[in-house]
Order: sequence, then C-alpha cells, then structure tokens
Amino acid sequence: MMSARRIGPLKLLLKLLRVRTLALAFLFSALLLIAAHRAQAQTGTVLYNFTGAPDGDNPDASLVFENAGNLYGTTAYGGNACPSDPNGCGTVFKLSPNGSGGWDETVLYSFSAGADGGYPLANVIFDGIGNLYGTADNGGANG
Repeated sequence: MMSARRIGPLKLLLKLLRVRTLALAFLFSALLLIAAHRAQAQTGTVLYNFTGAPDGDNPDASLVFENAGNLYGTTAYGGNACPSDPNGCGTVFKLSPNGSGGWDETVLYSFSAGADGGYPLANVIFDGIGNLYGTADNGGANG
C-alpha cells in the first residue's frame, strides 16, 4: 500500500508560483510571436530633398500638418540670412502638395542668429487661429 506524501504549505505555495510564472512566461512569449508575425515592414517616402542654402539643411524636427494639407517644419541649418555661418542658421519651411504627386517647398523664414535666434531644432506649432510659433536653439535678444 502506498502512503500519501504530504507537502508543506510553503513548498505548495512555491510550486504554485512556479507553475503560474511558467504559464505567464508562455503566454507572454505567445503574444510576442503573434505581434511579431503581424508586424509589417514600414517604408518611407522622401517628400523633398533640401539643398542647404537657401532652402534649408538638416530637418531634424517633426513635421506639422495643417488643415489645408500642407506640412510645416524647421531646418537646423541652411537659409540665406546668416552672416556668421556659411552653412546657414536655419529656416522655417512649408511643403505643399503640387498636384503631381510631389511637394513644393517654400522658405517662410531664414534665421540670422542675431536678435531673431538661430538653429531651430524643435518643431513648430499652430495656435487656435492659425499663427505659427517655434523656438530657436541660440541667438535672440539675450544671446
């Protein structure tokens, strides 16, 4: 006759936790595999190639859409109003759909790194009535 083996409460708790941990690890692994299977490669499309001066260079910040479908952004360099840097002190630009599947760029402002600042590194924003605002990395009234 076999005798029943008795497991202490602590050993039982540890055994249950091990089983639960293994079940959670298995579930997490399965979810990762499902997510990885469904993920698809993303492709990018170049909308505009900047040339430096005068249209801008190094568009590091995010673009902002406005209601008419135009994109607005900044370039850290480029522009044509910067006497202190031959690479330019940055621009604020607009990209507009040209009707042929491409985009046309318009420089809205070229920074001089003087009282107006220079080297904008952040994206621009619109207020509630459509005014465009942004910041510059250096320059300005206090340098």
